[in-house]
Amino acid sequence: MMKKYSKYLGMALLSFGVTIMAAGFMLGWTAHNWVTISCLLLIVVGVVVHVAMMKRESRY
Repeated sequence: MMKKYSKYLGMALLSFGVTIMAAGFMLGWTAHNWVTISCLLLIVVGVVVHVAMMKRESRY
């Protein structure tokens, strides 16, 4: 069951990072660097995981 959903892990991390970042800006958490850095980290890791999964599943 985990294998079925593991290919969506990158997109989930990316979406979660973007959602938290948008909520942080709406709620005024811009003075806290830990929110921005953690969102940026989630987005970067999500992109890397998504690209790695797509490359692994591809024939090229």
